[in-house]
Amino acid sequence: MAYRLGAGDLWPTIEVRRFRQSTDNQLATLFGVTGSDSRADYFVGQVGDIDMIGWGAAVNGQFGEHVHGRVEYAQVDSTWQTGNWVRGIRRVAPSAVRADTERVQDVTTSLDADVPRSLTHLSVVYRLSTAFSRSDGTDGPLATGRFDVQVRQGLPYQPTRGSRLELIFSIRNLFRDLRGEASFYDELLTVRPPLRVMGGIQVRF
Repeated sequence: MAYRLGAGDLWPTIEVRRFRQSTDNQLATLFGVTGSDSRADYFVGQVGDIDMIGWGAAVNGQFGEHVHGRVEYAQVDSTWQTGNWVRGIRRVAPSAVRADTERVQDVTTSLDADVPRSLTHLSVVYRLSTAFSRSDGTDGPLATGRFDVQVRQGLPYQPTRGSRLELIFSIRNLFRDLRGEASFYDELLTVRPPLRVMGGIQVRF
């Protein structure tokens, strides 16, 4: 259900939803679990099946002439079914193996801004949750946040007609793109994700 607060396009929209999700063979992604400081290698393993039911409330729209964003709060009640195969993961990353029932509170914020009179675009995604897996090898979920910040600077040069050349810089410890289709728990069950700093040039046709 969605309701726009005003008649114009610049007025934000309030959205309320109720959802249900079931995931078989949910995977956990584990970085740096071999005892070394290197996070170059990672492992994946099954941690069980989940049935989730929850609700969310969001504000979505223009926040000023040059800023578009979305803020959503979600509360999810999860029921887990696990087996003996999780003993290996429990030994190296116990927080990735959850209790039979769990309640999660989650806030996800995304902002996109264009700097006036320039070709600069800023994108920020931040997820705050009570159910992130811990990085210190202790048991139980952790309330914390992860982020993805990206800056795109357009250049006044077109390699081909209709194309666009951009410099890109990003810094993130979110492992997955939250704006794509995925399980609610994919990011929450990523243990010790590396901080990634990236830069480069992109051509858009």
